Amino acid sequence: MRRRALAGIRGGKKKGIAELEELVAKGQYNRDDARAVLIAFYRFESRPQQALDVLKVYSARYPENVLRKIEMGSTLAQMRPGAEARAVFEEALQAKDQRVRDLVLYQYGEALVLEKDFKGAAERFAAVERAPGAEAGLWWHRRGHGRGRSGLANAAQGRDGGARARSCRS
Repeated sequence: MRRRALAGIRGGKKKGIAELEELVAKGQYNRDDARAVLIAFYRFESRPQQALDVLKVYSARYPENVLRKIEMGSTLAQMRPGAEARAVFEEALQAKDQRVRDLVLYQYGEALVLEKDFKGAAERFAAVERAPGAEAGLWWHRRGHGRGRSGLANAAQGRDGGARARSCRS
C-alpha cells in the first residue's frame, strides 16, 4: 500500500486540480484558499496564463494585498517580461503596506533578470537590504543558491561577491 493511501490521500494530479477548480468555482468557505493553492500549482507547473487568470480574480477581490501584486508581477514576468510586469511591481512599491517592501524589491529584481535588465536588477537587489524592516539575509538566497550576495548586487556596488561567499564557507 502506498504511503498516500495510508494518510487518506487518494487520486492524482488531474483529480486534485479538478477539485481545486471546483472549489474556486463553487466553494463558500475555502474559495480563497483554493485560489492560492491553484495559483501556486499553476506557477509550479509552468502554466502562467492559468495562474494569471486566477490571480486577476483574486487581486480584484483584495486590491490592497501586496502579496497578490508580487505574484501578479512575477507571473507576468514569467509569461512576457516587460512593461506590464514592471507596472505591477511599481504599484506594489507604492502600496500603503510596506512590511514586505524587501520581498517586492527582490521579486522585482528577479523579473528584471528575466528581461535581461541586469543593471535594473542589480539596483533592486542592492535596495533589498536598505528596505525598512528588511528580512535579514533575503538577498543571500538569490535563486536559492545560498552563495552569498547576488553577483548582480555586488556588481552594482563594485564588490567581489565571491570573496564574501568564500569567507562564509570557511
